[in-house]
Amino acid sequence: MKKFFIAVILIALPYICSAQTVNIHLKNGDVVNYNSADVDFVDFSAKAPSIEDELAKIKATYNGGAIMKINDLIRSGSQLNWSFVNGSSKNVILIGLQLINGKTNVTGSNLLSENVTVEAGKKVSYTTTIGILGIEQPKAKFTFLLENKEYTVEAEYKDFSF
Repeated sequence: MKKFFIAVILIALPYICSAQTVNIHLKNGDVVNYNSADVDFVDFSAKAPSIEDELAKIKATYNGGAIMKINDLIRSGSQLNWSFVNGSSKNVILIGLQLINGKTNVTGSNLLSENVTVEAGKKVSYTTTIGILGIEQPKAKFTFLLENKEYTVEAEYKDFSF
């Protein structure tokens, strides 16, 4: 029985491994023919990610800092660390970083002196120093361009003290 099975495989193998014609029928009625010997691979992967999918992978984070506080007021000279994380599959251009006073919603000026390209899968980090008036419940607002459209993400200060 083993010999018969091996003989069948040896006879059938050249036919199985020979080039086949692949006919692809398109929705518009066209048919495209390929000889399988000329095809390297066929990719049946899902469609390309949408802008919403890409945006969901872009984050801003608060990473602690050197902070002097009186009650809820973070004092002048305190330093807060922030990161902009581009988890998408596309490069983005970071065009703005602003601090927002979470209690009053007053937004500061842009802290970036130039635009920064953040490659896909990379992050950039910044340290901000609090000015003379101090700040309460700070947030960092990152403004960026993705496919020439402007978007923002925010990170909120978290009190890590015990």
